[in-house]
Amino acid sequence: MNIVPITMLRGKGILIKVGEQTLLAPDGCYAPEQLADTAFFGWRPEAMSLNGNADNALSGHVVGVESIGHEQLIHVAIVGVEHPVVVRQPVGERPQLGEAVSVSGRDTMLFDARQNRLVDE
Repeated sequence: MNIVPITMLRGKGILIKVGEQTLLAPDGCYAPEQLADTAFFGWRPEAMSLNGNADNALSGHVVGVESIGHEQLIHVAIVGVEHPVVVRQPVGERPQLGEAVSVSGRDTMLFDARQNRLVDE
């Protein structure tokens, strides 16, 4: 599971700050007003994609690639995020170390650290 700290920015819609980047919250993101300004997003590696949804994706660079049979795990460093995120994808074109990529995710889980719980409707 990729878990990254985020900051919620409220205004027109819900914005999230991940590291040094600000994105629109994913579709279906439920962020009640009582949610702490600092929370965490979680994405499973199989729910993430490289260079997908580039308009609302995190920018980073490849710091590692692991082949695991018919799939590969791509480790991507995001500026301002302590640990790389991991993207699982079928074996195919292998990204190069240091290559600039964008990362987007679906099925996002939002965790409120102040209340120690997953946020859902």
